[in-house]
Amino acid sequence: MRCRVLLCLFVLIILSPLASAQDGEGIPLMRVYGSQLPGCSVFQGALLTISIALPHNAVVTRASELETIDDLLAFAEEEIDQRIWSRLPHCAEAVETSWFVRQVAGDFASALAMELAGVPVDDNPYRQPAERGAERFAEIHAHIHHEGWSDPLAKEDGALEECSAAELSAMNVVAWDFSEMLVGPALKIESSEQLIDYGKAHVEWRDDLWGRLPGCLESVKLGVLMGEMATEFVPAFALRRTGIETDDNPYMLRALAHFAAFVDETIMKVIADEADSAPKIYYITANPYANLRSCAATSCDIVGAAQHGEALTVIDDSGEWYEIQLEDGESAFIAGFLASDKPPGD
Repeated sequence: MRCRVLLCLFVLIILSPLASAQDGEGIPLMRVYGSQLPGCSVFQGALLTISIALPHNAVVTRASELETIDDLLAFAEEEIDQRIWSRLPHCAEAVETSWFVRQVAGDFASALAMELAGVPVDDNPYRQPAERGAERFAEIHAHIHHEGWSDPLAKEDGALEECSAAELSAMNVVAWDFSEMLVGPALKIESSEQLIDYGKAHVEWRDDLWGRLPGCLESVKLGVLMGEMATEFVPAFALRRTGIETDDNPYMLRALAHFAAFVDETIMKVIADEADSAPKIYYITANPYANLRSCAATSCDIVGAAQHGEALTVIDDSGEWYEIQLEDGESAFIAGFLASDKPPGD
């Protein structure tokens, strides 16, 4: 009973500044990227407040203090092990702000790695974004820690739905652009000039990532994965130029692991989907024949017949009626129980 009372008091303490902060104008800090994700509720905002006020601030502070290659290697292990944002609710303020923290920390790591690889500070595309990001996050941290939320919050918990076919298509376009712009060039980095060009392309690309991605489950997961890869590629290849071997390079190991996951989620998945949607051969099991109809119902017109054992090209077998392709290119339908993917007698 005492635990329940303490829990209630804790929730009230956390939520009270959140509720009062909504009445004032405040400063619009939480929507960092303007994504299409659902907004966080007050309860989710409380969880985010706790998560940002303590561990996220420690990550940014630690990243801003990196000075040597040993610092960077140690930070890579620490930062990689505590993927705090991945445990946050999938709502806009949580995903965007947590991603912003990851970006700022990654910018400091990338800036130092490039400078260790011989890139002049003035040519470093990450140094200024890292410092500006740290200042911005200091404002976010102070505002949340002392005042709570200021932006309007959703009445119910934000939740992500599975992506529709159209959303998956839009997501694949973003993934293809990412692969063309950032994955391929990263694997070809051999000079400081290429490293600088890659960094500039990365900074430009990430600014509109969340604005382009649909606000659905698979899309957010892929967006986080792409962002992780891009953030790790720069320090990975910069450290390689300093002489760090792959087995001793935590950023390279993580980038390669994420690249393998990206291939599985994109290229291999597309191949599997194409295989599933490829035409299949079915054989008529009805004796002596089966009717072919103009639509998927017995009330539809009969447009032909197929004899027992005849092979048909099926282009969709996902329902009770199979859609088949006729020799003239037109389509027809047959009841699924009248056909089999094995010839009669097998």
